[in-house]
Amino acid sequence: MQSSSQGSAVVLSQHGLEPSGKVHWNLDSEDLHTKAVELGEAKLTSDSVLLAVTGERTGRSPNDRFIVDEAGMAEDVWWGEVNRPTAPAVFERLLVKIQAHLNAAENLFVKDAFCGADPDFRMPVRLVTEKAWHAAFMHNMFVRASKDELENHTPEFTILHAPELKSSMSDGVNSDVFVIIALDRGLVIIGGTHYAGEIKKAIFTIMNHILPSKGLLPMHCSANTNGEESALFFGLSGTDERSSFFFSIFFINFTNFYFFL
Repeated sequence: MQSSSQGSAVVLSQHGLEPSGKVHWNLDSEDLHTKAVELGEAKLTSDSVLLAVTGERTGRSPNDRFIVDEAGMAEDVWWGEVNRPTAPAVFERLLVKIQAHLNAAENLFVKDAFCGADPDFRMPVRLVTEKAWHAAFMHNMFVRASKDELENHTPEFTILHAPELKSSMSDGVNSDVFVIIALDRGLVIIGGTHYAGEIKKAIFTIMNHILPSKGLLPMHCSANTNGEESALFFGLSGTDERSSFFFSIFFINFTNFYFFL
C-alpha cells in the first residue's frame, strides 16, 4: 500500500520491497515528529523536542559492522579491525530477512536526501525504515531534496533499516545487531539496533571510500570562516566539535590542501 505523498523516481520494488502496510514518502520534520509520538516511538519534552530512547545500544556497534567482501569497490578496502569483511552469502541471507520484515511492517517511512552540499560531488541517498523517528533523524542530518529534486531523485545508496529485527550468530554475524555495507550493490542493511548514528556513519563510510579516488578528502568536522580564511574543528562524536559551529561535510581538493602536524 502506497501513501499519496510519494514524489520519487525510484519505487520500493527496486529494493526488493512489496510493503503490505502504509508507506510514508518524504514527510517533513513536523509530520515525522507527530507520527513518532502517535506510534509510541518517542515523546515530546516540555520544550517540544522529540525524545527517543535507543535502548541497550546507546552508541555505534563497531564489532557488528561489516563490508561485503566481493569483486568491485570492496577490492580497495583496507581490511582490519575497523573494516571487517563478511561473505556475500551472509549479506544475502540477512537481506532476505530484512526485506520480509519491512514488507510486513504496518508503517514504512522513506526519506530521500543527499550526502554533501556540493552539487558536483553530493550523493543521493535513501532511507527505508520502520520508525518515524529514524526518518526524522535522516531529515535532520542530511541535505534535504527540494520538491523538484525528489521527482528525479535516484539513490546511489539505499539503507534498509529494521531496528526491531534481531539477527543471530547462526546468520554469520557476531550478535543480534548487524550493519552491513554492500558497496557495489548500493545497499546498506541495518538491524537490531535503535541507535540512529549507524545511519549517518554508514553513508559517511561510503563517501570516505569513494571520494578520495576522485581527488577529494571528505571530513567529519565543523568550520568557522570570515570569508577569506577558515578554521576546521575535528573531534569524535560527543566531544563538542560542532557545538559552537555549523556542521557539514567539506570536500577539499587534495591539490590545494595542506595538512600540518
